Amino acid sequence: MKNLTYVGGSKGGTGKSLVCMALIDYVRKTFPGEEILLIETDSSNPDVGRLYKNRNGVSIRGVSLDDTEKGWIRMTDHIDDTSAKHIIINSMAASNLGIQAQGELFEQSIMDSSLEVNFNVLWIMNRNKDSVTLLRDFLNYIKRAVVHPVFNLYFGKEEEFLFYRSSLDVHEIIADRGGQELIFPNLNDLIADKVYTEDICFEELPSHLKLGMRTSLDRWLNTVKQTFDAIYAPLALKETV
Repeated sequence: MKNLTYVGGSKGGTGKSLVCMALIDYVRKTFPGEEILLIETDSSNPDVGRLYKNRNGVSIRGVSLDDTEKGWIRMTDHIDDTSAKHIIINSMAASNLGIQAQGELFEQSIMDSSLEVNFNVLWIMNRNKDSVTLLRDFLNYIKRAVVHPVFNLYFGKEEEFLFYRSSLDVHEIIADRGGQELIFPNLNDLIADKVYTEDICFEELPSHLKLGMRTSLDRWLNTVKQTFDAIYAPLALKETV
């Protein structure tokens, strides 16, 4: 069984890349030795792909997910061809038009084929109304994946995501599919700057930090692990039974 995760949000600046980096780090530590395929769709700023391009155990494929069919077909073929157990899609900003045009066909290709895939979506949110509006649109086109709203606490406390809290129709759809609300903790700005400006992945970052920052990073990574465990630990357990 392959674990397919689409990291989305359909807009820039919500923290998709940081969540994607944290997820890759989590998978490498939680499932040591298991291959990862990263599908990088952000052609203008492929920061996740750049960070992992020479990393053993991580293969990278670049595709463009605009509203034409070509990129979506290529992505489906990459998922079919890979022997990697874990497939992570880092979606580009403004991907909503591609989802509207190709999302249903993509999901049908994945879910109705001979592929055995656990299809999860991490929908990264800020506190603005458009995060919820774009999520609602996404749910209309991707109808069978398990979708998990991710509250990025960089934008405020959990209880401040008021637009999502008031969107009961979205809650119902997500709950019916087995989705969970996830909390993504805020990363210290100095540590985040180190990741982005020096292209250092999380597993190498401690050797570049002094004690105080290492302690802060360890605390953050432990919280991230608890967040991702809610989704991926049951999948690992299911496969050992």
